[in-house]
Amino acid sequence: MFIYADEDRTFSSKSTDITQSWAKQCDIEIEGLPKQQIKISKLSLLQFQGVAGTSGTVTITAQQDGAAEEVLEFWHETKTTPQSKETELSYTAPAGVGVTLRWYLINSVDTSRAYVKKAAYELEYINVIETPATTACLLILCRDKIEAEAVRDKISGLVSTLDMFIKET
Repeated sequence: MFIYADEDRTFSSKSTDITQSWAKQCDIEIEGLPKQQIKISKLSLLQFQGVAGTSGTVTITAQQDGAAEEVLEFWHETKTTPQSKETELSYTAPAGVGVTLRWYLINSVDTSRAYVKKAAYELEYINVIETPATTACLLILCRDKIEAEAVRDKISGLVSTLDMFIKET
């Protein structure tokens, strides 16, 4: 598990509309790795307002390579002192697919700012075990049970993950 936290930067916005380009505060690109899924399990930050009587909203989204952006979490805040925000989640991308996390910040008025600092997320790569889509059957005809057991023992010494059965006819 990896924990990424931006301890140094404070994000701020006067934007009143999430579609305005300056509402987007941060892009984090997470590289997809072969045979591994990306799992995001926690988001956290400190959120506050620059002026009393205003409100701000932070929205965190994820976008997999080539897919639509989806909202992971959003928080609303009116206090002028930093308020801790945290959520547990289980966002998982398919194996080999990268993810871009985005933080958007809007304010109720364009004459003051909404703030976010200490934006963080927890991430882990999960190994994916590929299983064959189909199974196959190998039939070996032997003279008797003793010969069949000897063949089975020889094959199981080479490949231990196979299920083998002896059937007498």
